[in-house]
Amino acid sequence: MADHAKLREDKGGLFIYLRWQGQRHYFTSYLGQVSFRDNLRLAQRSVDVINSEIDKKIFRPERWKRRAKKLFTVKGYSENWLDTIEPGISRATIYDYRNSFKNHINPIIGPEYIEDLNKQKLTLLLNSINREPKGKKNVMSALHRMLQDAFESGHIPLVPIFPKMTGKNEIIKPGIKWLEAPEQFKILEHIARRHRPIFTFILLTGCRPSEARAFRRQDIQGDHILFAVTFGRNEELKEVKGKKVLPFPMTEGLKELFSSTPKNLSPFVFINPETSRPYTRNFNRIFNRASKKAGINVALNEFGRKSFAMQMLRGMDKGIVSHLLRHQDPRMIDHYAEYQVNPLKSVVDKVQSVKSFDAICTSLDKK
Repeated sequence: MADHAKLREDKGGLFIYLRWQGQRHYFTSYLGQVSFRDNLRLAQRSVDVINSEIDKKIFRPERWKRRAKKLFTVKGYSENWLDTIEPGISRATIYDYRNSFKNHINPIIGPEYIEDLNKQKLTLLLNSINREPKGKKNVMSALHRMLQDAFESGHIPLVPIFPKMTGKNEIIKPGIKWLEAPEQFKILEHIARRHRPIFTFILLTGCRPSEARAFRRQDIQGDHILFAVTFGRNEELKEVKGKKVLPFPMTEGLKELFSSTPKNLSPFVFINPETSRPYTRNFNRIFNRASKKAGINVALNEFGRKSFAMQMLRGMDKGIVSHLLRHQDPRMIDHYAEYQVNPLKSVVDKVQSVKSFDAICTSLDKK
């Protein structure tokens, strides 16, 4: 049977003594917050709570120590967790985690002890986050990830139940905005000829803009190309998402593009002729000016990746399209397929044709 807490007294007043897992512990405050050195009632209450936690197998000595208390609050624990988070998580994700704790989580529940979090407190946090539902979900996901790690490290007995994203917090996926080929070409016409190659590449492959900027000559592999590297948040070169680099076929359009693109001395296929260096994220400005001149209000990813996906779904199985887009989760293509109206259009046309034929026949029968 586990040792239990006992109330004792010395020259300074009351304290709790406990021998726990081979170590001696001395407590002088309730949950590391309110001193009970001269308060018998609070001291006895503390003994009862500690012994109850021991019986329930949820006792944590850190919870009762003033010095350790701040390390196991949401704010204290998150600061240490963010500095020691496991390798393999991208810088962009850690950046988002830091922003979530700094701007949304810690201002609301930072002083809370991580073991005291429950569904009610998490619901209050969710409703206090001043972001759209998708942003709220990202914030709550950061907190859930930290608590999951705390549980696996033995710092909390379980991960609390998180509230569901329902009602005003429900995430409603927006419709996909995309372009037909003539609209894409219209925008290209308003892009200076010296900048067109990289935007044409995005159009032909549906790749991400950062992947196009990082595309190298060594990634051209005869009958296919590879998207092996990309530029990160701080313009560092890094491997693309996914465990395996998937090939993209060398199409006739790509062959023509590569043969007409000016050569350069860098490892990259597309460089900014104005700087003789790879394009930075600011090349979005070039696209935005062109789309504005063309009178077509779309973002670069709608012009390229989303339009590529929607156009390919017309004649290809969605599994093949997902492969071309190099989705980590094949189910991601389902979001595009939901808004692919051409198959529906063909069905409606057939039904309307049958109805029209029947109506004509009925009309002729009456004559």
